[in-house]
Amino acid sequence: MNAYDLVLRVRDHYLDQFASFVAARRAFGGGAEVQFMLSEHAKVFRRLYRVDWVSAPGGDGVTELDPPSVLTFPEFSITLDGGAEISFIRSRWDRIVLLHDLPDLRPDRLSLWFDRWFDPNEERLDVNAPLAGFIHSLLIEQGAVHVDFGTAPVDAFWDLVDVLAADGATVLRCCDS
Repeated sequence: MNAYDLVLRVRDHYLDQFASFVAARRAFGGGAEVQFMLSEHAKVFRRLYRVDWVSAPGGDGVTELDPPSVLTFPEFSITLDGGAEISFIRSRWDRIVLLHDLPDLRPDRLSLWFDRWFDPNEERLDVNAPLAGFIHSLLIEQGAVHVDFGTAPVDAFWDLVDVLAADGATVLRCCDS
């Protein structure tokens, strides 16, 4: 199985549902992919989080998509160019977990990755685009990186895999939470 094509299919399957989710809410007012700074107790990276939908005043508030269907596929593994192995167990684009064998992560590399794919200053935000093209959250735990890839392109996934492999990860497992 071609890993790049699989990740693309997982993303596209999710994005089709996300686009329908957003379209169904637009008539009632509000916005998709709105960035929030969470409380100091939040565990997400830099306390930044993009919600799927926030309604106009007087509406339902924040709504997160819970996709009615998830793409399934047989488990498989590939070896990356640098020698690291990545196994694909199951994947849901908005709840990907990359398990790794690193004792510690380099925060500078993850910070650069986050800045590119979350765009915390919204420098690349195109308010006229149907979807923002950003990740929605990053959570780092010992041995695991949790990402809601939101509407980010497939390159965001592979760039994160590259960051982990460049830091010395030799075994990666891609699953969902």
